[in-house]
Amino acid sequence: PLLSVLLENVAIRLKGTVPAQPEKLEAALDEARRLALKLSRPLEVLVADLLRAKLVQKTGSADEAVKLYEDVVARLEREAPFLSLRSLDFDIIAAAYDPLIRLLSQSGRVEEALQYQQRRVAMNTLSKNSLAKMKSQDPKTQAALTKAATSQKEDQELQAQLEAAQVLNKSDEIANIESKISNNRAEFLQALNDIGKADPDYADAVAIRPTSFARIQSKLPQGALLLQYSLTDTETLIFTATRDNLSIEKVPITRSELAQKIRESRKAITRLSAELESLAELYQLLIAPVESKVMQAEVVILAPTEELYLVPFAALIRTPGAQPEYLVDLKPLATVPGTESILTKAQSSLKEEEGIVIVGDPDGTLPAARIEASEIGSLFRDSKTYIAEQAR
Repeated sequence: PLLSVLLENVAIRLKGTVPAQPEKLEAALDEARRLALKLSRPLEVLVADLLRAKLVQKTGSADEAVKLYEDVVARLEREAPFLSLRSLDFDIIAAAYDPLIRLLSQSGRVEEALQYQQRRVAMNTLSKNSLAKMKSQDPKTQAALTKAATSQKEDQELQAQLEAAQVLNKSDEIANIESKISNNRAEFLQALNDIGKADPDYADAVAIRPTSFARIQSKLPQGALLLQYSLTDTETLIFTATRDNLSIEKVPITRSELAQKIRESRKAITRLSAELESLAELYQLLIAPVESKVMQAEVVILAPTEELYLVPFAALIRTPGAQPEYLVDLKPLATVPGTESILTKAQSSLKEEEGIVIVGDPDGTLPAARIEASEIGSLFRDSKTYIAEQAR
């Protein structure tokens, strides 16, 4: 209870601008960290160090704060499989990554900021995945997944035993449990390595594997423009990248404000409202700041994140009116789940023997979709097209 109170009090006092008596907050964080280490509470150690980074950000140098945030992020990524992140009453991923990305962008370190944004997306995915629920038809991959899930469960049990031993100050038992934890984590890492060898796609779902953005950038098609977004509590960042250039634009709208506008746009679409100003407003927020680069590109590759997965980018309105001009009217659009998938696509191609299935207008309410599905099917030699009743 004392540990929780210490951390909560510091967090509350850091919500404002520059906190009063920062030396007292630092002393409280020292005590909280000491207690967390004594009780073998790695998550609380991370929270204490995260709050220290926030304190330095408000009272010290930006460079020092960046180093502290980078350390927290590195440990968070390394220890995430063994931490109960959902037990916290705040989003530790956003709290760790967002200020780091913002500080790096403010200091002109755009490539580093973008790389941490990529890692943030991967971390969000990792935190929602459950090894125990993952299944693979490949025997080797499934065996490695089962081994990793077993090690993960054993680690949770060992952590509970260690915490109890720490409270009772049983030094011999503590040393024995710590040794078991170390061996178990080594087995877990070996299982992750086995998963990576058997199926790289699964490896990306169970561990953070940072990729140099320069490598991703070199695989961008000539004439393509990549748009990667980062939503924070103070602003929205738009990273733009071509094969030869990387830059960033800042839009003064917070994550929660943007989420509200996205909800409004979806309601308008759902109700078939003629008043779709929200789609024009989203265009002004998400595309207009980089419109000059969009117009120069041959194709635009969108890498949305979080709430932006709900944005109908193709339908964003550039010019409202009786004959509105949509984003899809300007340039061909492509969407990727993450920038790392550009590497996957660049390294693979559709095999000749593989076909394509097109489904359109399953309930009979979209007659134009039938035409579109048929036209798409005609572009591929080996295709199957299902429309209307066939698509149900």
